[in-house]
Amino acid sequence: MRIVAGKYKGRKILSSGGGDFRPTLDRVKEALFSTLAKRVEDCFFGDIYAGSGSIGLEALSRGASRVVFVENSRKRRLLIEKNCSRILSEEDKRKVLFLDDVRHIIENRDYESYFDTLFYDPPYATFEALIERKIIRDFMENAFSLVKKKGIFVLEAPQFFLNQLKQLDILPDKEKKYGKIYLLYYCL
Repeated sequence: MRIVAGKYKGRKILSSGGGDFRPTLDRVKEALFSTLAKRVEDCFFGDIYAGSGSIGLEALSRGASRVVFVENSRKRRLLIEKNCSRILSEEDKRKVLFLDDVRHIIENRDYESYFDTLFYDPPYATFEALIERKIIRDFMENAFSLVKKKGIFVLEAPQFFLNQLKQLDILPDKEKKYGKIYLLYYCL
């Protein structure tokens, strides 16, 4: 994995395999940021279920003013911190905040309150649990509540979850398929 574009273009991102870790492929990341284009510059960006930090690091490389990485796995959070310390300038390191749970943002609203751009990439087990517990609408409404008016929420999801969203009439403004995954764009 590497940073695709911007001031850190080509820098390698360390990754940890195993378990439910599915890093966003470089071609998907490139497509995501091509779609977001200028929206990333000077934006407050959230990388939720951040894994290796690949998406948030790409946002910083492309000019995001601030990035919040949320990852509940201690091992992966340490990996993100290591990637940030290896890749980012001292100035950009000050633009980063690490959290272990998205509820900190929902409950405290003191992280500038709302994101300009919010990216979610949950493990498949999370999607399955949302479906099983019938709380998809709550999940999506919580995500939408974290985004500023005229902001954008992007969900990386498998086909089976997209089907559930469509049944609930929670339709994305744009959807793009890459192999077995979809990027779902919600303009708020």
